[in-house]
Amino acid sequence: MKILLGMPTIGKVPTKTVISLIQLLHVFNKEDDVVWPMIVEGSLVYTARDTIAQFAVEHDFDYVLYVDSDMIFEASDLERLLKHQVGICSGLYVKRQGAPENVAYTKIITRRSFPYRAP
Repeated sequence: MKILLGMPTIGKVPTKTVISLIQLLHVFNKEDDVVWPMIVEGSLVYTARDTIAQFAVEHDFDYVLYVDSDMIFEASDLERLLKHQVGICSGLYVKRQGAPENVAYTKIITRRSFPYRAP
């Protein structure tokens, strides 16, 4: 299995995030399973994500794992996501302040809903 770990960033990645990445690469990379890191620097996150997705398609990756540049995670989290065996899977995103409210979309929004995207 070939997985692209894509990280958009504005240029700064906290130490704990780097440690998470190193641990994931160390634990997950095996003979048949490979995680390739791709860090794309820029101020527009959606452009960086598009670049990562295009690279994944052009180079025949099986999966893309997007990681924000401020995320801390366990190496086993990737295996937990893969066990769902679905096309799209996500961890829980919650607010940083106040009550831990889910901030993930509750409905699918088409590309036309975003003003910065061409249909």
